[in-house]
Parts: sequence; C-alpha cells; structure tokens
Amino acid sequence: MRFPLIKNILSSVVLALAIALPSRAQTSLSADEMQQVERAVLMADNGEAAQAVDILRPLADAHPDEPVMIYELAFALTKDYQFDEAARLFRSLRDDPTVGEMAYQMEGNALDMGGRRAEAMQAYREGLRRHPKSGRLLMEIGTMMFQEEDYDEALRYYETGVSLCPGFASNYYRAAWILFRSGEPWEGLSYAENFIRLEISGDRVEEMSLLTYATYSTLIRESEGDTISVVAREAGYDPADLEGPSLRVISAVKKFLLGEGCDPADEATTRLFNFEREVMAAGHWDAYVRWLLRKGREEEFNGWLSLHEDMMDRFAIWISARQDRTAQ
Repeated sequence: MRFPLIKNILSSVVLALAIALPSRAQTSLSADEMQQVERAVLMADNGEAAQAVDILRPLADAHPDEPVMIYELAFALTKDYQFDEAARLFRSLRDDPTVGEMAYQMEGNALDMGGRRAEAMQAYREGLRRHPKSGRLLMEIGTMMFQEEDYDEALRYYETGVSLCPGFASNYYRAAWILFRSGEPWEGLSYAENFIRLEISGDRVEEMSLLTYATYSTLIRESEGDTISVVAREAGYDPADLEGPSLRVISAVKKFLLGEGCDPADEATTRLFNFEREVMAAGHWDAYVRWLLRKGREEEFNGWLSLHEDMMDRFAIWISARQDRTAQ
C-alpha cells in the first residue's frame, strides 16, 4: 500500500522519500506472495500495468479480506485505464481503518480519470464528511475547483487543508502557485518554503526552489528605498548584478525578516518562522538557506557545497530526524 514514510534516506543533499507495503506481521500473505505483490507494484509503476494486474488479480481472489491486495489491484487497474473496476474496489475499502481517507481519494481519482467528474466530487465530499481533517480530500476538492477556474474557492480549500492537516505538503504547494500567480509574493513564499521543508525531495521541490529564489530576487530588486534594500546592500547585493542576489544576500534578508522584519499574519508564516527558529537554534541556518534556494543559483550552491559537505550532511540528518519526530 502506498503509504509515504516520513523517514528519508540521506546522501549529501539528496533526501529520497520511501514508500512501503505493510509488513508481513500485518498481513496473511506468505513471503512468496508478498514478493509477488512487490514485483507487481514495481511493474505498475514502470509502465507494465496490465502484467501487474495479471499477477495481482489471483492474489486478490485468494485473499479477499486482505486490504493490501485490494488496494494494489485497484491501483494497478487505474494505471491500466480500467477506471470503473478500480473505483469499485477502492470504494469497497472505505470502511477499512488501514486505508481510511485514501479509499475516498483514490476512488475519486479513478472516477475523475474515467470521466465521471460529478461522482468523483461526490466521493471526495463523502470522504470529507467522514474525515473532516483530511488534507488529502481538501486538496482534491480544491483541485477540482482550480480546474473549474474558481481560484478563490480552490485557495480556500488548500488553506483549510494547511490549517487542519499542517503536515500534508501538497496543499502548501498548490496554495503557493495560486498566490504567486495572484500577485501575492510574500504569502506565496510562506507556502512555498513550508512545502519544501515538508516534501524535502523530488521534482516539485526542485521547481519550488527555483520559483522561491526567483521571487526573492524580484522582491529584492524592487525594494529600492525600503529596509530590505538596506539589508541586501549591507550583505553585498549589487543591483547591477544581472545574475540576481547571491544566496548569502537572500540569507541575510530572511534572517532579518525572521528576527524583526515582519510580524507573521497567518498560520503558514507562523509555522515557517517557528521552523526556521529551530533551524537557527540547531546551528543549520547556512546549510538550510542554501538547500532551500539551491535551484536558483546552482553554481554558487555547488561551490559552497564542495567546501561544506559535512555541514550539509549534518543538516540533512537533523531535518530527517525532525520529520521522524513530528510524524509520530
């Protein structure tokens, strides 16, 4: 079952998010059957969904009361474009406590991909009534609103998801995009940076790291005459530098904002500032800021990293351990 583990495998600045199936202690499947399931999962994820279905279906028939089998078969069927059967199987897991809100989410996904959009929304809303603090279901409804170009309503669902389920990263990501596109850069940064610290690795993190750097760069360039421009210049910022502010300059601006520059007016900024104070107290500020913004100044980051690998490794270990603690 694709339940994301918060524990991350660390190699320098690369933090990989792992996915795991339930352990054999939690399932009636034999060791050989578990190996077949794991092989089928990999096949489904690598474009061999039909073959995965052929492996999983007899196992599901042999273990009709085993939620992992129903879930994985339904997931493979979704990958094989058999959306109606997948939705039916996900629906059968609604009452299983090991699946919970994900049954509604995946049922809705299958229905939506199968063109049954109204039924998908109904599945999400029914799930939300049963799991009112579900960040996943709030995200799905928000995304439906976004696709209908009702951006205010989409943002409302994403922000509610952040408030009720602050550890679920995707709502920060989607809210950040809306805020950036709506001309709310400071609010967008709060959501983007929270997303990066929670998600840690992957394509979306790389994308948001680049966007975060670009936004700080624009804000600093446009800050002429205010306090931020003074802080940036004192840190070595030259407005004539076409490459934009260095990571050291943005670090100084962020440190100013954290220390005295602004009073957080929303939950996302408060949460970010609390986290960043933990980072600073733990002695990881330099590594954190460079990791956060690395995609905006890759050459500068790589040069710094070549001289400070131990510092980055210590930060990576620290943030992984922190994720483990907050997930418990």
